[in-house]
Amino acid sequence: MKDFAITLFFGWLGIHKFTQKKYGLGILYLLTLGLFGIGWGIDTILAFVRMVNGKRQVPAMLSNTLPTGKAQAPSKKLIESFNTIIVGTFATCDLDPDTDREEIVLSFKANSALYLKYWEYKGEPAYYVCYHGIDAGNIPATLAKTLYEKYSDCEFIVTLQGEAEYNDRNDLTQKIRVDVYK
Repeated sequence: MKDFAITLFFGWLGIHKFTQKKYGLGILYLLTLGLFGIGWGIDTILAFVRMVNGKRQVPAMLSNTLPTGKAQAPSKKLIESFNTIIVGTFATCDLDPDTDREEIVLSFKANSALYLKYWEYKGEPAYYVCYHGIDAGNIPATLAKTLYEKYSDCEFIVTLQGEAEYNDRNDLTQKIRVDVYK
């Protein structure tokens, strides 16, 4: 309710963006009066929907891109498991620049279907942690290198480990487990 009220009454000034620690957007909203009212209106509707549903959600247009549900273990043998976190959740999605990774991570449910998608960062192996076709962040570089060098011919199953939390630097963190099957 608090987020909705702040967005409704002060969104045109960008106050809601400042409370989300999105200072650049806050300044942009302040200078353009809520992106000429359009951004403020959209944010107000989204804040209302979050208030009614009691949680943050991925926009509806993204919810049908992949099936949800708990990932099923393949008929292969489990050979390794890695407990890690999703990194880079503070940034905008690379696969959908209109979406913030933090919002995606906050929308995870216990049975969210996550998967890894390979890419390269400055010539080094990297893996996005994806949900509904968009990236929620990455796995740490050392783990990405290990998965690429030792297990590139294997299947990876990603499962959530608890709920997302903010660390001491106020970055959102989400613990995950990556199971390797061969």
